[in-house]
Amino acid sequence: PGSSVTRGVWARVMKGAVEDAVRAYEAMGAGQRERVLEEALVVPAGTRTRLVEVLRQARDFAGAARLLESDGDDGGAAPLYEQAGAPLLAAEAWLRVGEQARAAAAFERAGSLEQALSLYQALGARESLAHLLGRMHRPMEAAQVFRVLGNAHAELEMLRAVPADDSRRPEAVLRMCELLDAEGATWRALVLLADGIKHASGAGLLLLQAEQARLLQQLGLRRARSRRRRRSRWWMAMAI
Repeated sequence: PGSSVTRGVWARVMKGAVEDAVRAYEAMGAGQRERVLEEALVVPAGTRTRLVEVLRQARDFAGAARLLESDGDDGGAAPLYEQAGAPLLAAEAWLRVGEQARAAAAFERAGSLEQALSLYQALGARESLAHLLGRMHRPMEAAQVFRVLGNAHAELEMLRAVPADDSRRPEAVLRMCELLDAEGATWRALVLLADGIKHASGAGLLLLQAEQARLLQQLGLRRARSRRRRRSRWWMAMAI
């Protein structure tokens, strides 16, 4: 095979002189390399396999992947497409061999987020799903997944990202207050509530005000118990 501009590469490939073929291929221009790939489709399988190795060593990973893909070797092509910086082609190749998890990650890297989301959902890959929802600016949904996973810190971070003008912001504020109160950070929860009340209206405002009243009452009860304990310790000390 080969025209006058590609015959030198083919002669070395057919002899099995891989290193010489690599140097010859690297010396070619883009158009000549494309000609080699076109000619490779009509050579015997063994010769094409040797050329794939030449392309790997010449770091033409995309070219090597194309040849493997043309032979139906999607499992071999997919990682080469990744090395070539072609995550979308890699994702499609991974899908064809049934590697859904790898396909989802490659779709995400390629920016095909909806396709990645569908695959993560089908796989039940909740943590990857939650992170992707956050990347897609869907923090409330991401927070719900992190809640199922029991990752309170990540859930809190996602809830903080819910915009002030979002209709679900009061719901997010209430859940954040619940998490902070559970950590003993009731004062932080009250500060958050005060800010949330400024931007809320209607039923959301009433819910936030009710939670504010509950936390203030809770703090009052805690203070009263603390005062009683201090007085009790003082009387015991005096009695001794």
